[in-house]
Amino acid sequence: MALEGTDDLIQLIDELQKSNPTKHYVNELLVISLLATLAGDSSYDSLGQFAMANFKVLREFLRLKGGPPNRHDFAALFDALDPKQVESALECFTNPMKKALSDDRLTINVSAFLGSFEDVSKRSPLHRVQVFLPSVGLAFGQAKVDGKSNETTAMPGVLDILNLVERTVTVYSPHTRRDISAQIVEKGGAFVIPVAHDRHSLHEDVQLLFGNPEALKEMHSYQRDDDWGYKRNETRKATVSDDVGRLQERHEWPELKTVGMIETVRKWRGQTKRTVRHFVMSREITPEHLMDLTRHHWEMNNRFRWVLDVVADKDRIALRQ
Repeated sequence: MALEGTDDLIQLIDELQKSNPTKHYVNELLVISLLATLAGDSSYDSLGQFAMANFKVLREFLRLKGGPPNRHDFAALFDALDPKQVESALECFTNPMKKALSDDRLTINVSAFLGSFEDVSKRSPLHRVQVFLPSVGLAFGQAKVDGKSNETTAMPGVLDILNLVERTVTVYSPHTRRDISAQIVEKGGAFVIPVAHDRHSLHEDVQLLFGNPEALKEMHSYQRDDDWGYKRNETRKATVSDDVGRLQERHEWPELKTVGMIETVRKWRGQTKRTVRHFVMSREITPEHLMDLTRHHWEMNNRFRWVLDVVADKDRIALRQ
């Protein structure tokens, strides 16, 4: 049977369940087998030993009504499996992932563990720098921030372990630094970095560039209007300029090719709020692409910058979502 989707995979598991003479669910045996394999176990004996040793933990998310499976349960399962069917089933999941991994965008942000300071160190919460793939909403890399430091010191280490060739990296304003930009370029990537307000001279010079009405006429722009309902409307306008000669003379930013500006006007409940953000970029992109990149970045921020609640006691620290 050629598997083409999730329904076919479920049908395969159902068929395996009928052929499995043991008292355990096939999907639970598969989960335990995967976890044990990741832990370095491969034989039927070691799979059974893994299930026995971790039975209490496994019961937190598996039913395991028949108790911990033993070597005979795993042997019966894998005797019934057809390797070609398993390979076909896995492709149902890996093929979309392969396509998503071909996306050239990477988003890097910071998450906090709320309450991780309570009754433990009385210091600031635990932070992690995390790397996201916007196309699938996947977080696939992270680094703990040293409690005596901040996320800016962890960023170089995160970039060092990533393959950035032909990738466009977006970060948020605390990482508006020459060394971060240079590291991204050295590893074959491109950067789209917001200009932080505390970078006074750079921010002021970029503002002057976009504040020239005559120069604005020569720049490329793109505007998008979104009606979110509930009397909320948002208008965003992206503008890009490649006139960066003076900026390079004054600031010597690594591989600076273009600068961008996104102006946002939000109207909600009779109130109007206007915000303006500026960006430095190491590649020539269209205003529409700039808007999409920044939009994806903040979507990831809103979706993944959730906070873990940390409960501490004398013997252990338990994390709960």
